[in-house]
Amino acid sequence: MKKGVFVMALSLLCAGVGADTKDIISDTTKSVITFGKDLMKGLNDGVDEGRKGAEGADGAVTVTNVDEMEQFISVEVLGVESTDDELATLVTVGFKNNEGKPVRIANMDDKGIVLLIDHDGYSQGLSADNRYAAEFTVPPNTGTKHVFKFDITMDKASKIRLWSKEYELAGHHKKKLPDDSVEI
Repeated sequence: MKKGVFVMALSLLCAGVGADTKDIISDTTKSVITFGKDLMKGLNDGVDEGRKGAEGADGAVTVTNVDEMEQFISVEVLGVESTDDELATLVTVGFKNNEGKPVRIANMDDKGIVLLIDHDGYSQGLSADNRYAAEFTVPPNTGTKHVFKFDITMDKASKIRLWSKEYELAGHHKKKLPDDSVEI
């Protein structure tokens, strides 16, 4: 309804001016959309910069991109396995912190940050039920294992991409045996 009122108001305005209604509405809509996108980008950038610029209550450094992460954290793939129904893939990634203070890894749930790449070069984002857990803190001088879930079968999985860096999954696959023990 709001959209209809907006269009009617613009139409009346344009009729009074004698201008081409279509062009005025098109230009106005374009400006509103551009403004909205710039506003959201500015807000997101401001939140990121604010988080990075201030130490957390726990003394954690916050990282929001691959360059920052590599300053504090080493990353390795620890395992790849199927879910029990074999419809999804779980990738366990190790994040080792060599610093004397916690490192908070943020924004990994943003679209396109964590991707599973298949053997044909196509990507799959995190499953919807895994996105909540994509921000975590790695304690000082130790590591954290983090599991990422993707709605793609394990046999198609080739690499995981974290921000812009890719890690091979070959050699990390686990296969469930009939007696429920795990073979590496």
